[in-house]
Amino acid sequence: MGTSVSKRKKKILRRSLSRETDGFFNKFFDDMKSHDTRNSRNSKYSKHSSSINIKEPNELDSSHYVVQKLWDCDFKAPVKDILNAGNARVLDVATRKGTWVMQCAENFPWSNFTGVDVFPVFPTVTNIKLMNATFLQSNILKKLLFCDNTFDFVHMQCLTLFFTDKELENKVLKELIRVCKPGGWIELVKLDCNHLNQGPTFKKISETVIGYLSAHDMQPIIGENLSRYLTQTGQVIDIKEEIKIMPYHGNKLSKSCREQLIDNIQTYKGIFTTYMGYSYEEWDETLKILKKEVNDYKTEGIMRRIYCKKIIPIQESKSV
Repeated sequence: MGTSVSKRKKKILRRSLSRETDGFFNKFFDDMKSHDTRNSRNSKYSKHSSSINIKEPNELDSSHYVVQKLWDCDFKAPVKDILNAGNARVLDVATRKGTWVMQCAENFPWSNFTGVDVFPVFPTVTNIKLMNATFLQSNILKKLLFCDNTFDFVHMQCLTLFFTDKELENKVLKELIRVCKPGGWIELVKLDCNHLNQGPTFKKISETVIGYLSAHDMQPIIGENLSRYLTQTGQVIDIKEEIKIMPYHGNKLSKSCREQLIDNIQTYKGIFTTYMGYSYEEWDETLKILKKEVNDYKTEGIMRRIYCKKIIPIQESKSV
């Protein structure tokens, strides 16, 4: 999301966080990565959320509409025939409200779809009208609640910034591969932290984001590393990557993209105001300027869609 930050600047940014705020976010990230978030509305996370202004994840599900409109499809991996044939098993990780699962379950009624998320904000059993859709609470960093080689298709959309670069490389991708069947497909969708045609306000926010993520061992532009990390596992082949530009200016889709951008930025209001030394009133005014600026400068985002096939072991391929 902008220019790189020097080591010296990273240290300055790191020190600029107050102990209270830094301690909160360490606790927040721990809560995100534990199974004990099922009562998050009554937890310390919820207790402090009004002052830090971190939105609960069920408010962050607008990405499905944007992704679907950008590609005009729900997935790019070549699994349509498998799903139409029936009895295929599909997993959606970080399912949020379960929109992707419910839509695919309706389109492919003879296959089975499961959505998992660390937060139980997906539909409850009483609200699910489709027999082939299931939702479970599970944390990918703790190991998903499935045996090896379970699913024909594993999907994960709009990876969050709550994974460190090491977690993404050493845990998340390997876990997605583990639960996928040999010969099955894995698909990832990620919005880069990099943006095109940034105005001065956006550039300042971008440097803040990069500084904060770097201070917490997070890779600001994870999307650029996904294909390389997948290749390094030695367990997948036929890696394909597609890139779409998310316009924050112009038509109806652009309005949705812009609203998603502002919502995502507003989610981290507590971080930005601390880093940038803004009052909440100054921050609200900054967002008003940003909304106009991204339209005037024709700012655009970069979204990546990567899909690949899990290798079939030599022993299995010989016996087929």
